[in-house]
Amino acid sequence: MKALTGIIGIMLFLAIAGCAAQRPVLIPERTAPAETAAVPSPVLTPPPQAEIEAEASGGTAAPQNIDRLGLEIRDENHFERYISYHDIAVYGQDGFFYMDGIIKNDYPDTLVCVLDICFYDGREEIAVARVHEGDGSSLLMLEPGENRIYADIKTDIPVTMLEFEFKTVGAPVAPLKEKS
Repeated sequence: MKALTGIIGIMLFLAIAGCAAQRPVLIPERTAPAETAAVPSPVLTPPPQAEIEAEASGGTAAPQNIDRLGLEIRDENHFERYISYHDIAVYGQDGFFYMDGIIKNDYPDTLVCVLDICFYDGREEIAVARVHEGDGSSLLMLEPGENRIYADIKTDIPVTMLEFEFKTVGAPVAPLKEKS
């Protein structure tokens, strides 16, 4: 009886596990009917203009999308230009792999971001690890200057000789300052 219960349990587990990986399949006999209505042509619209706010005291106008160093913020990756990586070491110890290094923030304010390190064998991604600050936080609060970073790379494949790159998960941003 125990053997039968065990076999039924294994069969249920395999049935549930088999349902977790579904892939779409194209069936040529079942296609959507061709649309006969005319497709509207795209209409060009002008790009949105930067809002200009006049200062109450001087009456001069300045765009709101300028960073503290006077550069225009054009996209979400603007603050990546202020980040550089130094002394990156990827090493293995007792079958585990780690990354240590320094990330430098050249912006005058703290930048906030989440960062991954991705390892590649040619074009294939082999491993991804979340980068942490010294206190263990994965939400990096990068003070101006040098900041220590590390990652615990969870993989069975040796990554010490592989190419890698850092990818921001959400672009770095300067935290909001309260007005006094």
